[in-house]
Amino acid sequence: MRISLLPSEPGVRGEFLENEAVKLMDETGLEFARGVVNYNSEQATKLIGCKSDQMADILGYNGPEELVSRQNLALLSPA
Repeated sequence: MRISLLPSEPGVRGEFLENEAVKLMDETGLEFARGVVNYNSEQATKLIGCKSDQMADILGYNGPEELVSRQNLALLSPA
């Protein structure tokens, strides 16, 4: 599974559930972090490219502005 930190950045790959831990990868495919997502893969895909003020209209409810909050993020040290 691949996901970006902000909905305005491209990159959801694979299927995952809300509150599931996923790998976060850079554009080369290198994993740099793991995080617990606030949205499932279907919702995350819908949010790609949107602005924060559009999220409620897309989802039908007000939710967190981040796909992965920094409190739920673990950065990996480079090899």
